[in-house]
Amino acid sequence: MTEAMADPGRVWTDDAIRHPMARLYRSAFGMTRNAADAEDLVEETFAKAFTAARRFKPGTNPAGWLYRIMFNTFVTCYRKRQRELLLAADSANRQEGLAWPPDAAGSRSAEEHALGHLVHAEIVTAIGELPPRRRLLVYLADVKA
Repeated sequence: MTEAMADPGRVWTDDAIRHPMARLYRSAFGMTRNAADAEDLVEETFAKAFTAARRFKPGTNPAGWLYRIMFNTFVTCYRKRQRELLLAADSANRQEGLAWPPDAAGSRSAEEHALGHLVHAEIVTAIGELPPRRRLLVYLADVKA
C-alpha cells in the first residue's frame, strides 16, 4: 500500500464516523426535505465511502470527503428521478396521442400563458406595449409572484 492510500481500519474509527454523521444528516435533510430520504442518502453515502476507503488520502478532511460523496450521490439520484419523470410523462402522452415535447409552434410561452389569465384586457394590452426588457421585469415582479 502506498502512502496515498489509506488503511480503511484507521480511517473508519467510531469517532470518524460519529462526528460528521449529524452534520451529514442535516445536509441530507436540507437536500431531500424528507427524513426517510435523508437517512437513505446518508446510508448510501457511507456505503460508497466504505467501498472507496482505500482511495481516501491521509490528511484529507473526512467530513468534507463524505459530504462530497453525499452531494454527488444526491445529484445523480436527482437527475435519474428527473429522467424517469420525463419518460413517464412521455409514455403517458403517447398513450393519449399527444406529442412530447409539445410542438413549439403551437405552444404558448409561459409569459403568454400567464398574461392570458389576467382579467383586465387593458392591463394585458399595456404590458404588451412595453419594450421586451421592461415587459420581462413586470412579468417577473408582478405576474410570476
